[in-house]
Amino acid sequence: MNIPFEALATLAYFMFVASVTPGPNNIMLAASSMNFGVWRTLPHFAGVVVGFAMMIFLVALGFGALIEAFAEFQILVSALGTGYILFLAWRIAHGGALGSDAPKRPLYFHEGALFQLVNPKGWTMAMTTAGMFLLPLSDSLTSALGTAITAMFTQGPATSFWIFFGLAMARLFQNPKTKKIINGLLAIMLVACIPLMFLS
Repeated sequence: MNIPFEALATLAYFMFVASVTPGPNNIMLAASSMNFGVWRTLPHFAGVVVGFAMMIFLVALGFGALIEAFAEFQILVSALGTGYILFLAWRIAHGGALGSDAPKRPLYFHEGALFQLVNPKGWTMAMTTAGMFLLPLSDSLTSALGTAITAMFTQGPATSFWIFFGLAMARLFQNPKTKKIINGLLAIMLVACIPLMFLS
């Protein structure tokens, strides 16, 4: 399989820049790493990377055009995304707890992957990638697969920055009251991502 270097480099550059900027995934990963540590955050991280790669693959195969054709589906995704992001923001503000008596835990692999279905930044990135940076390979299936794999291996290092950012915050701010304030700020940042689904 002969992959044009210029197209591959352009895709990798776009994916890295888009993935390293703040968004719901990155904010949640930073909060998870700060509250639970790197190792316990890895399943969530893997879910984000694999789930987003699957999204790009499906969009590149034509699923994106189906979504654009049905405004009702877009409204449903936006509504579900709003509700789930608000829930996750509340969870982060409470240090990851589902409730006062519930055990605190990070998101699991499947939760990180399924969140991509209602992640506004994820949909925008997937649609842009499939529309502008799809690798010109021999057929549509190979192009979609090659693009998704490239995105996965580029997004991973970019997104992992936020895990180590969360770890650094945990080491710098070990006072419980300070960590509570930071969790509150991260929750506010997550809520601030909601307008993206309506502006994209």
